[in-house]
Amino acid sequence: MRTKARIQGAVVAAVLLLSATSSSAITAVRVAGVVTDDPENALWNKVPAEIVPLMGQMMTLPMNPSPATKQVRVQSCYDAEHIAFRLQWKDPTQDTLPNLKKTSDGAAVQIPERSEPPPSFTMGDAQTAVHILNWRASYQEDLVRGTRHTRDVYPNAWSDAYADKAGRLGDQAEFDERRPHARVPFVPAQVAGNPVAEPRTSAVEEILAFGFKNFNTVALQGASGRGVWKNGTWTLVLARHRIATAPHVASLSPGDSTLVGFAVWDGGRGEVGPRKAVSIWQPMTLAR
Repeated sequence: MRTKARIQGAVVAAVLLLSATSSSAITAVRVAGVVTDDPENALWNKVPAEIVPLMGQMMTLPMNPSPATKQVRVQSCYDAEHIAFRLQWKDPTQDTLPNLKKTSDGAAVQIPERSEPPPSFTMGDAQTAVHILNWRASYQEDLVRGTRHTRDVYPNAWSDAYADKAGRLGDQAEFDERRPHARVPFVPAQVAGNPVAEPRTSAVEEILAFGFKNFNTVALQGASGRGVWKNGTWTLVLARHRIATAPHVASLSPGDSTLVGFAVWDGGRGEVGPRKAVSIWQPMTLAR
């Protein structure tokens, strides 16, 4: 009963926070050239930082009342073409290969298409979309090492044959990477057109959301990101075009003010999907 009461109390508090905005502000400073693929570049030593508190996602199942990550350090800068965010957070383990006991580490940044009135920080709402940059350590590892398969996670796994690979046994039954876009009935995610099932071209997935139950991958993907795990800390850079390349995505110009939100997943703690740490809206200004 006590656990149920605590959860109910947390849900009520989360509802009251839906459109809440932090009193602290993030300043995106103007630089000559944004470095989109090096989170350890010296450029970031000159960019101001803010510590953003995180809380458990408590609006939809599965909830996460005790998130692993309590805060994230945030910096932002922009140039003529891009705006970039640098996120740093503590994580004792580097989790890049999901299995039955753990998931992938990850982080996301969201910006609403408009900030007045503020939409729900839980991935927007029916009236106002949010543009999400969704980075996964597993996506990045796939780009570096190539697509991993079942036997990479479970070396002793064995399959006699797949129906679409008639006459091919054992190791040869793995997905044929020479035909990455093959549409066969035995790869249902590809048949359904699920973009997550396609070979990755970026460690970041751009998502457009009208609430946590209504979201899709942006057709034209242009965001980039790279994370480095060192001594129990992830340092991640996420970058997108400053001028919108898709409907419902905000263009950002010098002097503009908007809102920005953050999310972090600890794969070692099994955080995935709604089971994450999130922030309320943070005001952000692009300094002239």
